[in-house]
Amino acid sequence: MLGNFNLGQFGKVLDDLGRLKEELRNLTVESEDGGVCITFNGLQEVQRVRIAPEAASNIGRLEATVANCFNRGSLKVRERVKEEAARLTGLNLPDIANLLNL
Repeated sequence: MLGNFNLGQFGKVLDDLGRLKEELRNLTVESEDGGVCITFNGLQEVQRVRIAPEAASNIGRLEATVANCFNRGSLKVRERVKEEAARLTGLNLPDIANLLNL
């Protein structure tokens, strides 16, 4: 037994994680900054990128803003995945994104 987790629960947790991965396809997370908005699903796939025309006036700044938005969005997705996994399994799985190959 590891903490309050026993090996008998392992099969249920694997089933829950499989269900979670399917639910994550419908989860959306947005990251916005300086006229750039990137929408991700819960599998860390980019679903949409919106760039306001005024944000495109300085390419160097736009590139940095897109990178920043992407990185923050990826972090938000990982945090939401952790929350959803805890809700579904009742366990605190800190590195759940790696277990789901995200």
